Amino acid sequence: MKMSKRTYKALVASIVHWEDNCQQDFISGVDIRGSACALCLLYYSRSLYCSPTCPVKRATKKNLCEKSPWEYVRRMRERCIKYNEDIPYTRVDVKDFYRVDNGLRNAMKKELAFLKSLLPEHPS
Repeated sequence: MKMSKRTYKALVASIVHWEDNCQQDFISGVDIRGSACALCLLYYSRSLYCSPTCPVKRATKKNLCEKSPWEYVRRMRERCIKYNEDIPYTRVDVKDFYRVDNGLRNAMKKELAFLKSLLPEHPS
């Protein structure tokens, strides 16, 4: 897939962001918002649609990261928060200290692999 230099830089920045997400031990360090995604910052419009040139949209044929591993990350994050809320804490019970579980970590690794799969063989 051909890719502009601007798109390539945004994709690489998104990959670096998800590599960082995958290293986090606490949910407070995991940022899945569009405002933390270089691709979203480049391609998302306020009309609730992504540009047709967004590499994620081109791969999934869907809008707003639908049908990408990001949806799975979102669900696993919600499940992880719910699980942590069910644990009685003796000292602290704030979301900043909720631990990332294996389900969420694996989902984030899938998102990272998906983004890496979008990299062109030979950047333009």
